[in-house]
Amino acid sequence: MSFYPRHNIPDSVTLYAGCTSNDPAQQSEAYEQLYAYLYRVALRVVRAQPDPEALAQDCAQKAVIRVYKKIETCNGPESFKGWSRTIAFNEGIDVLRKRERLYDLTDEEGNVRPEAEEKAQTVLPEQVVQASSRDEMLRTLLLQAPISDRSKRVVIGRIVDDHDDTYLAAVESDLVGSLVKTSHIQVTRSKNLKKLSEYRPILDFLEE
Repeated sequence: MSFYPRHNIPDSVTLYAGCTSNDPAQQSEAYEQLYAYLYRVALRVVRAQPDPEALAQDCAQKAVIRVYKKIETCNGPESFKGWSRTIAFNEGIDVLRKRERLYDLTDEEGNVRPEAEEKAQTVLPEQVVQASSRDEMLRTLLLQAPISDRSKRVVIGRIVDDHDDTYLAAVESDLVGSLVKTSHIQVTRSKNLKKLSEYRPILDFLEE
């Protein structure tokens, strides 16, 4: 698939029309444009990894396939790019979850764990610093986002701090004094990721 300059990516309505077109050639071109757009989104998520371009390509391909299979669940043409962007963003986050988180690679004395080093292959010091810096930038943006405090804890806890849903549910249960199920955490995160996919500061952060 070819990469289109940013200014050549169609608006949401036009892109949706192309992806749902009955004309095979028009549909193919629209999905190539969508791939180029989602590649950039995924690249911003995985850019600190040793092989960001390859990872971003893989994430974009998976995202395009998911879009194609689930396009009927999109709320409409106007929200198509935001909806697709969320899918690519989540694909990138899944990659980071599957890999050893950079701040979990060292023991309490700051030494790289042999098993973590083997899994992560070679992680350059500047990449660790870059990832840490971007995590803090993302944390700051999420703290300023127009969502509830609970939503911020849930999103930051999973995406930035990499806590699992069981841990997050326990934290929220302690805070509210009643049982919060992991399914509640998942629903909260899903709803707010959709909101955040349309939040301009987050979009600018991903597209830097």
